[in-house]
Amino acid sequence: NTATNGNSAGTPGTPPGASCGGTVPAGCDTEKFVAAVNTAGWCGYTDWRMPTTEELRSIVNYDTINPAIDTTWFPDTQPSVFWTGSPYAGSSRYACYVKFNFGYVDAAIKSLNYYVRLVRGGQ
Repeated sequence: NTATNGNSAGTPGTPPGASCGGTVPAGCDTEKFVAAVNTAGWCGYTDWRMPTTEELRSIVNYDTINPAIDTTWFPDTQPSVFWTGSPYAGSSRYACYVKFNFGYVDAAIKSLNYYVRLVRGGQ
């Protein structure tokens, strides 16, 4: 959706040829993925959404690395980059992420292929 997740050039963050591992038949971007998860009613819920930067950063465990997260509560978390739903103020082509190898926050161009961890409920 270029009104909320892109720019006038239409860069919503869809990598060329992306397929979300076959989970989203209509292509792959975070908006389509969230819609597919809610349509499927994963875990019995339909209010999944992308987390804010602060929500995702709040689960970082700075006492550990690779991954920088409590793996008792979040098993199988990759020590990698996870997108947030927070835009980057410097450019509409970028979005914020949390990198769970060391727990830092940064931004990258939306067309990069990174992990997604969804949250539920209102902000």
